[in-house]
Amino acid sequence: MGTKKSSTKTVSPFTQTNAFAMQHGIILGILLIILLGTLVMGLTDGTASLISTILVVAYPIIVGRLTFSFRRIVSPIGRFTIFQGFMHALLSMFYAAIWGAIATYIYMRFFDNGHFVNTLVSAISNPQTQELLKANGLWQITQGQSDQSLLATVNQMQNIPPSLYAEMILYMNITLAPITALIIGLCTMRLSSSSSQ
Repeated sequence: MGTKKSSTKTVSPFTQTNAFAMQHGIILGILLIILLGTLVMGLTDGTASLISTILVVAYPIIVGRLTFSFRRIVSPIGRFTIFQGFMHALLSMFYAAIWGAIATYIYMRFFDNGHFVNTLVSAISNPQTQELLKANGLWQITQGQSDQSLLATVNQMQNIPPSLYAEMILYMNITLAPITALIIGLCTMRLSSSSSQ
């Protein structure tokens, strides 16, 4: 009778990190979609604006908590490098940015019908808002040779295709993710093995 060999395939650390980051990216993507929704609703509703502000602050904290959870699973008592924490946080935020960009494209392409820009126009058309913007020097926008008001610039936003809004979400997240991931990597690293108690 032959003996059955059990095959245990070792997984590379990057593959393991990427797998966890994909799962955590879905959670963060849902959070990012809620954040983007409350940002749009926050243009007219104070409560939604407050919720979006809280979510902006909570987002990197949640990324950090997910990275600590990842560390607890893959290295409960062993060494955990800054690179492992950095890569997990970075990849998680990249996957979340992809989900956010997809949701932004779908919303702007099929559901918005000019609501976002019209809401911005009505907010900027308010005389009190205009006075506040003028007092802070934000009313005139210089573009080359001609000066243009902020209202005219917002009106031109109606010509922006949905793919550029989605690209903007990707760009902002990809730009800010490395900085946030570096801080999270520093917070989650463990240089030496801790003894179990």
